[in-house]
Amino acid sequence: MKKIISVILIFSVMLSVSIFATAASSEIEATAANVVFGDADGDGDLSITDATAIQCHLAALRILPDESLRLAKVSGNPELSINDVTLIQKKLVKLIDKFPIEKQQTPTESESDTLVVYFSRTGHTKPLAEYAADYLNADIFEIEAAVPYTDEDIAYYTNCRADKEQSDPTARPEISGAVENMSQYKTILLGYPIWHGQAPKIICTFLESYDFSDKTIVPFCTSQSSGIGTSATNLHSLAPNAVWKDGRRFAIGTDDASIQSWIDSLGIKQEEAENNKMKMTINGTEVDVEWEDNDAVEALREAVTSTPLTIAMSMYGGFEQVGSLGMSLPRSDTRITTEPGDVILYSGNQLVVFYGSNTWSYTRLGKITDKTQAELRELLSNGNVNITISL
Repeated sequence: MKKIISVILIFSVMLSVSIFATAASSEIEATAANVVFGDADGDGDLSITDATAIQCHLAALRILPDESLRLAKVSGNPELSINDVTLIQKKLVKLIDKFPIEKQQTPTESESDTLVVYFSRTGHTKPLAEYAADYLNADIFEIEAAVPYTDEDIAYYTNCRADKEQSDPTARPEISGAVENMSQYKTILLGYPIWHGQAPKIICTFLESYDFSDKTIVPFCTSQSSGIGTSATNLHSLAPNAVWKDGRRFAIGTDDASIQSWIDSLGIKQEEAENNKMKMTINGTEVDVEWEDNDAVEALREAVTSTPLTIAMSMYGGFEQVGSLGMSLPRSDTRITTEPGDVILYSGNQLVVFYGSNTWSYTRLGKITDKTQAELRELLSNGNVNITISL
């Protein structure tokens, strides 16, 4: 009897969904990783069959695999329900633009250590945050309220929601979604509009939701006329173990060039470049290398991204140490007369570090800049050495 009822349920749902589908065409809603939200049947498209697949799962007629089940939960709730079917129906007939789960915007599998976070109820702060993220090649996360703010909620001086929250020191509006990999970020740019002279209380919620120990936070805000004032410094106590940089107020409509100029003044890009710079040690002594910008260096950087590379070097000719890389790198050989400190690729697979001079066809990788010729000779001319390259 239960099975008959389930079949009838499936048939009725399919019939009702087909009415919605007459006004819609199959479409793909893809993230940057080509994930199709709502794709319960796993065919790469969002269509009527996805709603049917969810109903079959709920009726225990056909259980969805784990990955399809994850994508089917478009409501953002931990359990699959009829609400997910309804949302897919609405998406197909264009009654909604996107599913709630798509608003989480949780950065995943990223190598960036910089995150731009912003709250932008009226859309004025959003483009500035996007300019910053693009310039820094950073991840971005939008703070969105679990209960969205309406126009009436921010109609100031009407005893509206914003009026009440901003006057309540304990107000902490709930956030929809989360940054699941906060530990990977070293620098956070935090953007918000000015509400009654301060950051919206949802910014307090965000700051109290994570451990910002030893992270750098750079606040910025947008407003019609108000300056940043104490809106930034009043946030410091919510992340006391962070390193806070001075905040900056921007006028609504600020262009990307102004944002880039501000970021340059902070030195963030320089710090990021230094953090990502390859390091070299010779028998445990770190040396500063000015690396070339070429394909060989880029390939070497990729090779040491996850695991340091240690090369057993041997003295040769009374002017160099040479060792096998254990791999081949792209060559752009030219005839070079080397100098002490030159780091060279020979024959595509040999690392050479000079403490003397030689003339041959090489690909230049870099140059040691913090050692004198005498110091280089002391490091490199007294027997074989081990050189380690890492990030």
